[in-house]
Amino acid sequence: MEHGRKRHEGNFAGRDPREMTPDELREVGHQPMSPLHAVRARCLDCCAQQANAVARCSAMRCPSWPAWELTRGASLPAKRGGWRPVGL
Repeated sequence: MEHGRKRHEGNFAGRDPREMTPDELREVGHQPMSPLHAVRARCLDCCAQQANAVARCSAMRCPSWPAWELTRGASLPAKRGGWRPVGL
């Protein structure tokens, strides 16, 4: 079995990263990073590695958008029953 892959119903599938060692994760190309750095990496991936496109992103329905906006210092309204920033 290759690191990062397992057999599932006769086909290869990704392993659960929570069950992998740090060395196994590094071997398949993942480096340790903070959650906010992971959000930034996801945004860059979405925007074809164009930082200026990330800076202009207006995809407010994206699950990563609130976290990324908070890293830029934006204040998002926390309406009653709506989204509230927690732990960022």
